[in-house]
Amino acid sequence: PQGSVISPLLFLIYTTGAKHYIEKDVSIGCYADDIAIWHTTKSKKQTELQLNKSLIGIEKWAKERKLNLNPNKTNFCVFTTNRKNRHDYPNIKMQGVKLNITETPKYLGITLDTELRFTKHIENITNKALKRLKILKRLCGSNWGASPNILKLTYTSIIRPVLEYGSPIWSHCSDSNLNKLEKVQAQAAKIILGAVSSTNNETVCKETNICSLKSRYSLALLKFINKINCAPNNHISKISFDKYNEINRLKRSSPIQTYLKLKNVLNLPNLKYITEHTNKRMKPKNLHISTRLNELTNKKDHSDYQATIAN
Repeated sequence: PQGSVISPLLFLIYTTGAKHYIEKDVSIGCYADDIAIWHTTKSKKQTELQLNKSLIGIEKWAKERKLNLNPNKTNFCVFTTNRKNRHDYPNIKMQGVKLNITETPKYLGITLDTELRFTKHIENITNKALKRLKILKRLCGSNWGASPNILKLTYTSIIRPVLEYGSPIWSHCSDSNLNKLEKVQAQAAKIILGAVSSTNNETVCKETNICSLKSRYSLALLKFINKINCAPNNHISKISFDKYNEINRLKRSSPIQTYLKLKNVLNLPNLKYITEHTNKRMKPKNLHISTRLNELTNKKDHSDYQATIAN
């Protein structure tokens, strides 16, 4: 039923099994009705062959479940650090329609790019946060408006989540990109204090007792990977994490590299999955359920009287 709490669970059960219709070398990720498949190889022809075969399988899977696929809303992207052959795109089709190529696909709220530098994503969330800063400006003036505590609460509730969504994925990007986000937070701190624009950024953040975004990104990354490490071995996140292979030829750091550096600096222990100790199940008490009322009542009777008779 649409709108009920069980609808998402029923949809997941109904749409399960798509991975059995794709090629073995192709990976798939599903979150509700957002489905992504990818293939990693050095050969363009091999990628084209594997993905087209997998899309044919997904078409069959969707047809069996009476689901409609929309090629016009489907696109693909080539992730590579090879700038020479970057525009040599494979020919990917769905239902006979050639899919559109995009260099900045958006998946689950995060904008990706061909080299995974997340520059476009930083640009998007910066612009979005700057628009929301206007809310703070409308709430206060130089000598009137909401108190600093209310303004700070507004920032941490409405604006800062925009700057932090999915940070474990992209927080390893360049310092120049991260500094753009720090400047947005500094602008919010100046509005909260009523300070002029020339005030030092670090000073206003300390005065408002707002932690730097870089520190919060590091904490979120530690929590994220520690949570994966504490998951059971059959958990999908743990399986994907264990399959990860570091590519040392890349000069940029990855989220896992950043995590390992933080772990060494903070001297954190290795966390593992701990089996929970469950209490022994108690036998249910002898219950008697009566489906009939001992006395006759009508809808005009008081609710307390009806409850007494029912008991």
